[in-house]
Amino acid sequence: MTFSSSFDFASRFQKTRDGRVWLVLLGTGAAGALVGLLYSVMLALPLFTSQATVVVRGGAMESQGSGSGFNLLRRGSGAADALGMLDGTLVQDYLRTPDAMAALDKRVGLFRSFPNGSRDPAHPLPSNPSNEARLKFYRSVVSARFSLTRQVVDIEASGRTPAEAQRLAQGVVQVSEEFINRYNARVRQDFVTTAEQELATAAQKLAAAQTNMATLRNATGRLDPAAEATMIGSVIQQLEIQRVGVAAEVEAMQKLGGPDSPRLQRLSAELSQLDRSIEAQRARLVGSASAVSGALASFETASAEHEFAVQSVEEARKEVSLAKANYARQHKYLLTVASPSEPSRRSWPRTPSAILVGALVGLFLGAISLLLLRAFPIR
Repeated sequence: MTFSSSFDFASRFQKTRDGRVWLVLLGTGAAGALVGLLYSVMLALPLFTSQATVVVRGGAMESQGSGSGFNLLRRGSGAADALGMLDGTLVQDYLRTPDAMAALDKRVGLFRSFPNGSRDPAHPLPSNPSNEARLKFYRSVVSARFSLTRQVVDIEASGRTPAEAQRLAQGVVQVSEEFINRYNARVRQDFVTTAEQELATAAQKLAAAQTNMATLRNATGRLDPAAEATMIGSVIQQLEIQRVGVAAEVEAMQKLGGPDSPRLQRLSAELSQLDRSIEAQRARLVGSASAVSGALASFETASAEHEFAVQSVEEARKEVSLAKANYARQHKYLLTVASPSEPSRRSWPRTPSAILVGALVGLFLGAISLLLLRAFPIR
């Protein structure tokens, strides 16, 4: 055998080997494409997807955006972006929870829309699904993504028909709004309701203090014993000043003589009358059952309680005003930027994509198989 004939044989063998490789790759690629086609025709769950866009805003963001042509869809300051991200991710994270799934199923009958379950690996739903399986399927047909650049939440919901997809998307928007309303109710409970309860308690104590004061006044016949005691003390002081003057005049006349003088007798009588008046006023203040001092202690206690109750009510009212201001800053509301639309074309399965992916997977597996056969030849 010559060198040229040996070279021709090796060349024909190499061509034959290369041809077999391409046949193997073509075969595995075709098999993969066929599997992708069969998947899209037999296993895939036909779905239509409805889209909606919502935005969550709060009082704090409104106060920052007021007076500057604030637009719901524009990017604001750094603080506003941070608040918008927190509000948006609040809804996004909630819609991934089992609570959101249960609320949507209760509102629109999510799982009643798929009575036969699904054998689609991308949207699996067994006939008797567990809670984990239901949640996995729910997350495969309902999604929410927060857009940091647009400050909105994009919602997608898939159903077997266009009308069903639109109904599910509307249900997702309603469930999101109900969640925001519950959030606001919880914030109001934390901020406002507690302050209002404290104000009501303070008002009840004030009413009790006023009732106690009225009862004391009716029982004693006095409106204000403290003021009455001050008035009596002032009267006693004036009488004593008068008595000092009269007593000095009496003493001066006695030194001059004339004990039978009519003026001395008149001054002596006036002095005695002043002594009796002073004693009478002192008796009104202390020393008798009806004296002011007897009711003064009770009235002082009741007055102190009343004054403290009034101050408590004023402080509670300030706390309520502050709580309402905090609630206004924390209050959130959900706006629908784009309402759920009825889709016009099917979103799943994407048959061309399934065939292409199947072909690529087949080619990849074929190449791996050839490499393994070359590395570990069968003998």
